Amino acid sequence: MGDRTESRRFWTETRTLLVAAGILVSAVFMYVAVRGAHLEQTLDALRATNYAMLVPALGLLAAAFFIRAVRWRSLFTPDRKPPLPDVVAAQFVGYLANAILPVRAGEAAAIVARLSPRARQPSSSSAPRTFSPSSCCSS
Repeated sequence: MGDRTESRRFWTETRTLLVAAGILVSAVFMYVAVRGAHLEQTLDALRATNYAMLVPALGLLAAAFFIRAVRWRSLFTPDRKPPLPDVVAAQFVGYLANAILPVRAGEAAAIVARLSPRARQPSSSSAPRTFSPSSCCSS
């Protein structure tokens, strides 16, 4: 029982350190991103912005996201289609990873998120069908 408590404490402390490191890295890069910005020009631009255009823009963004999730879900065979909320969650993970990682690694992260233990089907059976020369051209 003592090992379990020590393990839990270790992971809690590790998670706390990771969160603190993440906040520190974010603060440093936020400073780097805005260090050359002119505050008065930024405020003038924000005052001149037509915020009413945000409503249709966000609506179109949500619609495009939903269409992409449905399209990604269509890659699965009919008998193994994952629930749409799982596909949407995996897509969110992929977009987040694309924003952070290089070379669109979020595409792989979305697949890993879909194949996580939270998924309803076994990971070997829930991967989408892919095209390869051996799948169509073998004799």
